[in-house]
Amino acid sequence: MPTVPAALNWVSEAAWAVAATVATRLVLALVILAGGVFLSRWAARAISLALAETGRIDETARPALASAARYAILILTSSPP
Repeated sequence: MPTVPAALNWVSEAAWAVAATVATRLVLALVILAGGVFLSRWAARAISLALAETGRIDETARPALASAARYAILILTSSPP
């Protein structure tokens, strides 16, 4: 039977291992989310400017189409695998 300090040492090591795994995954998730936010804003601006240059799309529809593209990218980058 292990002594109390040995058992506490095992618990401490297990807790640090779990914390390291969770922290790594959390940082990676935040990087992916930040990249998705950046990409979605860039795509919305690009779509809005491209639609404005063509002149074929109504002015009231441009923001809606740009927002649809933005939120589609956000959904794709923030959804679980």
